[in-house]
Amino acid sequence: MVGAAVAAGVAVAATAASAAMQASAGGADGSEVAGAAVPPLYERLFNRELRDTIDTQKSVIEEAIGQGNLLAPELYRFLGYEPIVEETPGRAEALAGLDAARSKVNEIDQELADLKGQKITGKGKAKAQAQKAKQKRIKELQKARTNAQKSLTIAERQAGQVTAQPNRITGFRRLPADQIDPRSPFSALNPSRQALDLENEALLRALKGEEPLDPTLKNAFDEKEAILREKLLRQFGPDYEASTIGSDALRNFERERGEAFSQYNREVIGQYDQMSLNREKGLSDLGGAHLEQATYIPKFLASQGLALGDVIRNQNNYANTMLQARGLKVDAAKSKAAIEANNQDPGMAAVSSALGAIGSGAGSVAMGYATPTA
Repeated sequence: MVGAAVAAGVAVAATAASAAMQASAGGADGSEVAGAAVPPLYERLFNRELRDTIDTQKSVIEEAIGQGNLLAPELYRFLGYEPIVEETPGRAEALAGLDAARSKVNEIDQELADLKGQKITGKGKAKAQAQKAKQKRIKELQKARTNAQKSLTIAERQAGQVTAQPNRITGFRRLPADQIDPRSPFSALNPSRQALDLENEALLRALKGEEPLDPTLKNAFDEKEAILREKLLRQFGPDYEASTIGSDALRNFERERGEAFSQYNREVIGQYDQMSLNREKGLSDLGGAHLEQATYIPKFLASQGLALGDVIRNQNNYANTMLQARGLKVDAAKSKAAIEANNQDPGMAAVSSALGAIGSGAGSVAMGYATPTA
């Protein structure tokens, strides 16, 4: 009796474990697992959608990184540097394989289109044979198209992985100013850069006191000096410069002229200084705007990849909720199996107590736990 009861208890444990497995069976991607129950259709569809979303995010981010890698050398040249690049191993082969796979798919598509648009002429048996041959060839091409598309998918994945790996930059070489993109603020061919250079040269001359004075200002003081000397000549004769009044008048005039020229020079310095600063800022802003425009698409793609990451997190949260719900169902199945077994035979309550949890009942028996005697 005891042996029969233990055997029955083991059977109950196995039944409960089977129920739990059936309640929680299914692969992580929604596929069927050998020996396990198939998850509900809605769950399999959801898992497939989650997997597709993750693949899409990976593709978008790889595309963003790939475009960024292609742009990087051009952006460095725009800044006046030539990067010394060591290409990622396998990049050329992967891109060549991708081109070949795309060409193959396009070639098959073109042949299919031509074949489907082809009209069969003739009559009788010859026409029937030609139609049959056409249908046979279409089926062959459709099969080849499926295989070619699989190869293209693999090639795209490999190319995406390679292009997402940046080329290794081993150094930089400064470009001569006349070899930089004319749109760059560092290019000697940029008109704004040329204007800035001229303004800086004028500013430097003004700071050294070498900048020519305004001809109008100089002519005005020359005229005033001539009028003053003529007046002194009439009043004091040819030796007016030796007289006290004459020498004081000339000295005051020279001081006035010197102050006026100094004031003009200070104004010129301030003017050129502000012009240089404004033009330098304008060049910097234009350069920054160009770089921003050049990197807009990779940044946009990267932001879309991050947005997809938020979607994936939400989907994962939902998936966890489903798994928790299934876990509750498993626990309910275990409890139900235990209650039903105990109701079928009152003696089973003692067996269940000896075996412990249903899920570990078989192991308890194997370890030699004794069952109560009636």
